[in-house]
Amino acid sequence: MATVTRRSALHHRLVAAGARMHAVRGWEQAESFDRDAEARDLRAGVVLADLSAQHLLLAQAHDLSAWLPAVPEIGRVALVANSGSPVRCCRLTAETALFLSALPVELPRAPAHCGHLTDFTSGRTIMAVAGPRSVDLLRAVTQVDLRDRMMPDRHCVQSSVARAPATLVRYDRGGVPSYEILVPREVGEFVWETLLDAGAPIGVRLAGATTLGGD
Repeated sequence: MATVTRRSALHHRLVAAGARMHAVRGWEQAESFDRDAEARDLRAGVVLADLSAQHLLLAQAHDLSAWLPAVPEIGRVALVANSGSPVRCCRLTAETALFLSALPVELPRAPAHCGHLTDFTSGRTIMAVAGPRSVDLLRAVTQVDLRDRMMPDRHCVQSSVARAPATLVRYDRGGVPSYEILVPREVGEFVWETLLDAGAPIGVRLAGATTLGGD
């Protein structure tokens, strides 16, 4: 049986821009463009990367904390156990939490009639805006208050980016501000192009997943 390879909604955009593609965990992922330049701009400017090669699982329950006691407070992001490998958990509302992981997410069985799991792995495009000038770019495309006291590291919010419904997750890497934007797959290209346009005046560069630590 042929192996099915998943591709991001941005695949052809990445290839056209010169991405070095790499097969990873069943995905074809943009590994890098120019590693030296990416690393430099991540530390000094702002980069844009496609991080869609992740598993996404939405958990919903009236009593979510009783079912999944490790979930953080609303608006927070935390690492939780997943069969020995930690995954990120974004608490969106009192009744919903989104799990992001490079590997499939395994959660305890939901209580009968009051818990639901929805796999959004193929339904979302995930892109990252990272670097010390991230906020300069994002302020042009979202109304979210991105000041550190309102949106510190490991926080999340549901809002809009480029007028598209989005979940915005701040998850800094190596002390560098990093924001992941999750949008419906069908608007992924539009949001990507809007971010490139908004970032052009401040010199945004494309980066591969490797530069941002892979996942």
